[in-house]
Amino acid sequence: MLFVAARPLTLALRALTPGRTRRLLVTLAHSAPVGLLLFPPLAAVLDIGGLWLLYRTELFAATAHRPSAHGAVQVHMVAAGLLFTLAVCGLDPVRRRWSLAVRGATVLAAGTAHAVLARTLCSRQPPGTGFTAADLRHGAQWMYYRGDLVEAGLAVVMGVSWYACAGGARAHRRRRGFTDRAVDRPGRGTRRPSQDSGSRRGTMNRTARNSHDGATRQKRLVIYLNDHLAGATAGVELARRMAQEHRGSAYGETLESLRKEISQDRQALVRLLADLDVPVRHYKTYGAWLGEKAARMKPNGRLLRRSGLALLVELEAMRLGAQGKASLWRGLLAASAQDSRLDADRLEELLRRAGQQIRTMDALHARIATALLFPMTGQEPASPATAGTSSSS
Repeated sequence: MLFVAARPLTLALRALTPGRTRRLLVTLAHSAPVGLLLFPPLAAVLDIGGLWLLYRTELFAATAHRPSAHGAVQVHMVAAGLLFTLAVCGLDPVRRRWSLAVRGATVLAAGTAHAVLARTLCSRQPPGTGFTAADLRHGAQWMYYRGDLVEAGLAVVMGVSWYACAGGARAHRRRRGFTDRAVDRPGRGTRRPSQDSGSRRGTMNRTARNSHDGATRQKRLVIYLNDHLAGATAGVELARRMAQEHRGSAYGETLESLRKEISQDRQALVRLLADLDVPVRHYKTYGAWLGEKAARMKPNGRLLRRSGLALLVELEAMRLGAQGKASLWRGLLAASAQDSRLDADRLEELLRRAGQQIRTMDALHARIATALLFPMTGQEPASPATAGTSSSS
């Protein structure tokens, strides 16, 4: 990825003097076969598909006894990885630079396929091999979490490249708009405007200011709600993973209930954006999705395995999200008196549910903290409701 980020083709074209070699390199970069190989989905199939072929067939076992096969596999992996990175980053001048949506969707699909392969290696080793269960688990964890790190790096490279292009275009449009809005001052021989024309001009200026204020408020609303939608996306992914990892445990039922409610809250927010005519900024939701995956690499005292402390830390993060969500519903409820598009009854219901989620997380956090940090006490802290009942009795 660092090699591709250095833009080797661009550097080569700048270093070469005009001549046959430079023309040949440009012709090769813009040729149809190279354009086909740099089609992001095809490059992903060559890269991730090669991994599936290696680990889910007897090819991996054959490489241990055949040096030529081992060398061929290594060359393919390096070439396929380089090709995939070139295709999704789109930094060098090639035949065609695909859109950000195509490249981003390819990275998400490839990351999912890579994660599924890593998960399957935990339970089923490559055919023809005799690895121990511990070795399989350690290798699969390295593959899973380091794959997430590479995907996050690719997302950063694509985002920076997109922002650089979009920022330049936005600055150009801003300069053009400023030039178009420039007002010429009357010259020496120009007739002074009358009082009526001045009043009309003042009315037009007030109308323009009101329109500008409305556009500014709408822009703030778009940013604010999309930021919350990104946080809700990360919260849904975190709650889903916590419920899956602890299914069947003492906390599994509570975590599954929280997962359902958090997912319903995100759906309610998506409907709210549609009611307010607020467009969804998908790059923010994709970034939040990748950020949640990258946060899994926090070791919490262990490098290759997840510790019990991870549940405690993740529950605290999920509670912070619930607090932010409650603040969102509370703010929109206060504004519902001025905007008929906001359903006050629905917002009150969402606010009550957010408060109940916070109380549930607090009780669960107390149980987990006692079990992990003070296991010798042998007692779980009572919930506030239970404590109140005991004292009253």
